[in-house]
Amino acid sequence: MFAPEIREIILNYRTCEFATITKNNKPSTHPVTAWYEAGMDSIMVTTSLGFPQKVYNIQRNPRVSLLFSNPTGSGVSSKGMVAIQGDARVDENIACIDGLEDFWRRMLRWQPHAQKYHRSALGRYLVDWYYMRLRVHVTPRRAFYWETGDFTQNPTEITINHAV
Repeated sequence: MFAPEIREIILNYRTCEFATITKNNKPSTHPVTAWYEAGMDSIMVTTSLGFPQKVYNIQRNPRVSLLFSNPTGSGVSSKGMVAIQGDARVDENIACIDGLEDFWRRMLRWQPHAQKYHRSALGRYLVDWYYMRLRVHVTPRRAFYWETGDFTQNPTEITINHAV
């Protein structure tokens, strides 16, 4: 679905800015970790049950965007940036660990300090709400790519073709 240089960014940037549209028709943006594997037809982000506003916004208006703009810690040598516009749908099934094993494995590898919260029974009890997640699947419609990461330059626009 994505060219190699765009796929490298989506696969390796540790966070992206996820924007939804509020009931007042204004953007609401939050940092999230995106999950994508080559060949998938959507990009997944999750939200904790403790922070449901993203879900409420998507239920009103499924148009969203993802901006991959910060390569810090990614191992990607280029400074490219990718913005993706698409349609989101929320998987109403709550996931904790089951069904998100690869996601959590990556998160703990990328953010090893987070392990301290679930080492003890008390820690797991106090933050269990954080691990109860709703999955949001974003079907990309088009993408914009800034090869040098310079927003003052016009991006390359990419139309996404989905297999039927």
